Amino acid sequence: MEREKIFIGNVADFQLKDAVNDQLKSFKRSLNELNEFVQLDDVGDILKNGSKNISKRFEEYLWQLNADIQYFSDRERHKQSIPFKVEYFNKQVENVKRNYYSLPEYLPKEALTYEYNFQRISCSWDYKLLDQAIQEQCKLYAETPKEVEIFSRIKEIVEKINELKRFVGVEVKVTDIISDRCDREATYNTDVINNLFKLIKTKKL
Repeated sequence: MEREKIFIGNVADFQLKDAVNDQLKSFKRSLNELNEFVQLDDVGDILKNGSKNISKRFEEYLWQLNADIQYFSDRERHKQSIPFKVEYFNKQVENVKRNYYSLPEYLPKEALTYEYNFQRISCSWDYKLLDQAIQEQCKLYAETPKEVEIFSRIKEIVEKINELKRFVGVEVKVTDIISDRCDREATYNTDVINNLFKLIKTKKL
């Protein structure tokens, strides 16, 4: 049986949006940093397996380039650079995979589209789908028994505050009446209550 949850309201989404946009930009940047060897068809494999499969192909590609170099000295220089190029390539590919899996799970992956622009992989996203996902995350619910009890007691306080406001009949800021600090129990503010009584008598309520 699914546990009852009580909708409380919406929390501010600007911090969540900023964080998600930063993560998306990091993912896009890591894709853009891949060299032109990587094609659109490679994206799915990279996101799933990282450099596991594409690394071997890239190394074979570099050795093929090496074989086509005409001069011995250039060929040797290129040959010596191959392990370093492969290592750097692997780091970039793994960075793409890591950034992808760092994206929040609630983001719909179908909101991401991949393109090949200027000999580089690029990514864009559907803001409407992402906004819908973020809005859903901004809905606050009381779900556990303790959360439900806390919310129930808070509602009681709010109801009593509104009753007091209506009963007093003059403008009153209830937070001024209550003196509260984290390190001690809440109490009432005698001076504010005294002023409130004087105001009531002045208005002959």
